[in-house]
Amino acid sequence: MAQAKKYGFDEEAYIEAVKKVPIWTQERLNSYLSFINGLIEVIAGIGLKNLKEIGTRKQIQKSEERQRIILQTAMDGIWLADLQGRLLEVNMAYCRMSGYSKHELLAKRISDLEVAETEDNIVFHTPKIMALGEDRFESKHRRKDGTIFDVELSVQFQPADGGQMVAFLRDITDRKRAEEGLLKQKKMFETMFNTISDGLL
Repeated sequence: MAQAKKYGFDEEAYIEAVKKVPIWTQERLNSYLSFINGLIEVIAGIGLKNLKEIGTRKQIQKSEERQRIILQTAMDGIWLADLQGRLLEVNMAYCRMSGYSKHELLAKRISDLEVAETEDNIVFHTPKIMALGEDRFESKHRRKDGTIFDVELSVQFQPADGGQMVAFLRDITDRKRAEEGLLKQKKMFETMFNTISDGLL
């Protein structure tokens, strides 16, 4: 009654309103608070899980971005190919070597670029790389303009996604020319040495 007078309410209406207010026991109140506490924990757990997933996704995205940067800024050419010889990924270094755009290369197979090995040879070579896990060898590739260049390949087999080949390719044309020049000089000196009639020591 004092509260009704204090706030200027009609006393009878105030009493009727108070009668309609539900009265909770301490046990019911504790049960309700326990339910609310459990609900808050569930919501907080979902929020924490979402935050962790967001953090994980961001870490994966950062890792993928770092890998893309490494792939595209490497000085050597890089291929990713499936076991059927289809190119799945190439970097800009190999695009510059071959004269093809990335879009053009991703529509090609290894056999379209290889000069030293036929498609049958490539098919035969693939199980060897899979068995050893890696291989290193020299070959010749054809540029878009038809010219040939020498390459050294370091190939690794990755079993993920049905099996893939990761190849690192280095243009060794200048090195091969230097080697051929030295070989010619050697043969020339050997010929001169063998054809001179005077004795030499």
